[in-house]
Amino acid sequence: MHNNWHRYYDPETGRYLTPDPIGLAGGINPFVYSENNPVNFTDPLGLLTKGHGIDLSGTFFGWAGNLNIQFVKDSQGDAGLAFTLGKGGDADLGNVSVQATKGYTSANSINDLQGTSTVLGSGISLPLTPGPGIPITNEVVITDKYIGDNVLIGLGFGLIPIDSYGLITDTKIINFNDLIEKLLHNFLNVPLPEDNLYNQTDCERQ
Repeated sequence: MHNNWHRYYDPETGRYLTPDPIGLAGGINPFVYSENNPVNFTDPLGLLTKGHGIDLSGTFFGWAGNLNIQFVKDSQGDAGLAFTLGKGGDADLGNVSVQATKGYTSANSINDLQGTSTVLGSGISLPLTPGPGIPITNEVVITDKYIGDNVLIGLGFGLIPIDSYGLITDTKIINFNDLIEKLLHNFLNVPLPEDNLYNQTDCERQ
């Protein structure tokens, strides 16, 4: 039996014995590891963040911009919304798309997702002809804190069916747990977690 800090794993059965600490937010089966796809998705420390949402993007004569909104969660029990704005360059002269997106990162917490990142994307639009189509896109997200991957599929209109682009993005996070704690603190005078730590004695902290 192995402990990867957050969960106990049985190598003989290849299954976790401890449910996912994020509960049903990780899916209806709390014992699943990396969505039953460990070849492509690994989470050795149990700290993988996940997101699902929508992406709106467009290109005009090589200039690219996008708005990405995702519901994000991590294995520490935090969940929230990630709002990302990006701008950069695109190989296509003109396109517009609305896509559903699913993402994974190596960030320890959803709070680590906040900040600037570099996004490199490539994809195709079916059918492989100019005009309306179904774009299928893969993005690699690179920061100094984590790396990530987004898969997108939806509806779009483009002049070039095979596309590649690069973006500099900025992400803002609304952490639901932090928001609830602040509301309880402001309206019911419930101490914040850092207040409890500050008021503890040295012996209690150890």
